[in-house]
Amino acid sequence: MEDTQIVRKNRSGVDSDNSLQARIREVSRQLVNEQIENGRIDLQTASFRQIEVLSHEIGQQIARQLGQHLTEKQADQHIADQYPCPTCGRECHPIKRPREMIMVDGPTEIIELKCDCPKCRRSFFPTSRHHQTE
Repeated sequence: MEDTQIVRKNRSGVDSDNSLQARIREVSRQLVNEQIENGRIDLQTASFRQIEVLSHEIGQQIARQLGQHLTEKQADQHIADQYPCPTCGRECHPIKRPREMIMVDGPTEIIELKCDCPKCRRSFFPTSRHHQTE
């Protein structure tokens, strides 16, 4: 299975796609109402192209936020781990640090783990393999 095709199951083993779609529909309705109330779009004069561009801009913002939240959760899962320094082998404790990364949908700040080896003074990123793009 390709990395881009991730299927999530809930605890009972049932595909959670239906609940995700329902939540996306609800958030979409809320965002539409906010955009209309804020005067960002006038439905009486807006062309389909204007609607499409606004929709895409909002989708890109959501994608960047998801990337940030997911990388932070990933770092949280490994923050208590120790990692051997690639140079000297000493076990090092990681810290979380933000880093700007360019995603398909634009720049975002991701959270990654960074280790600083006190013995050989090398810095390394134990989970950086997860952030590589193909």
